Amino acid sequence: MPKFTNLKDLEAYLQRNFHEVMNSSMELERVMAEEMSRAVVDVVYSAYDPKDYERRGNNDGLSDPRNGIVSDVIIEDNGKVRLIFENITEGNDSLQGDLLVDTIEEGIWDNWWSPASPYADARTFMQETANRIKQNPEDVIAAIEKGLSSKGFVVR
Repeated sequence: MPKFTNLKDLEAYLQRNFHEVMNSSMELERVMAEEMSRAVVDVVYSAYDPKDYERRGNNDGLSDPRNGIVSDVIIEDNGKVRLIFENITEGNDSLQGDLLVDTIEEGIWDNWWSPASPYADARTFMQETANRIKQNPEDVIAAIEKGLSSKGFVVR
């Protein structure tokens, strides 16, 4: 572990390493993706039972934790850390090649073949994911601590 002679150098070191830990922490991404998967089931899938198609679920569908990724880490001037967490599930049929998240979150009717169907309504699973993590942050905190510890930081 390097030694520091001033607070500014220490802060820069922490920010640089924290950014790297958050971008490369598979544990953090796993914890967030599992919470997102549960939110998809509760908010999106529970809204209706499809009759015209079969959901992909955890097989590359919206609830598949493998489609939840930390795409960026931003350290703001005030020291707050902002994680950009995304669902990268692509659509099928008319939405093939496009990400589903905005269509589902915002209820973009123009993206559906049959916009009068219940599946065209907005279902805000990403906001629900964020709310759940804010209400119970223990697993996310533990994942961050584990990532920092793996870089040699002593976390108390």
